Amino acid sequence: MSQTPISPQAQSLIETVKSCKGQFVRVEYKTNVKTAAAHKDVTITKLVNGIFRTGIDYANKASVKAAIASGERGEVQPLSWGEWAVFPWIIIHKGAEYVRLYPVSHATAKPEVRYTISDPKRASGFTENWPATKDEVGPYLTQGDKAKLFAEDREVPECITKKLVDVSIIGCWHNETSQEIIDAELGGF
Repeated sequence: MSQTPISPQAQSLIETVKSCKGQFVRVEYKTNVKTAAAHKDVTITKLVNGIFRTGIDYANKASVKAAIASGERGEVQPLSWGEWAVFPWIIIHKGAEYVRLYPVSHATAKPEVRYTISDPKRASGFTENWPATKDEVGPYLTQGDKAKLFAEDREVPECITKKLVDVSIIGCWHNETSQEIIDAELGGF
């Protein structure tokens, strides 16, 4: 159901994940972290490497069906922004392509998160893209964002949407893990 022409990068992503069992893929993506106003000239990049699903219909996820059945949530609604270019992979919004990803919630599949900081005012050493820990990132954030960063009970979202230019599909995940984790994500225990 292609409504909008897509880039070669988007087409390549779709072709890659179609060959993955259950569309479990190892993904790396980057996002820029919003800093406090006092640090507007500082760039913090969050790099995430983890296992995600893609190419599935959100409404068909076992957890979503269970939440609807129990009354915890209503029926799945259309996209609140953008439009599907190629359902259920690629969303187009204001000329940019996005990929919808579903984090794997199994305890042994937590994503690896790294940070880099570029601070032109840093007194010593590297000023651009130096590796940083959460403790080093924290002082650059607003109090609210800092609290979120260090929250231990942060829920894993059902799905996330990332700009395609910031995403790399590294390969099929089922080659790296056990059938137990795949079965748990698919709703069978």
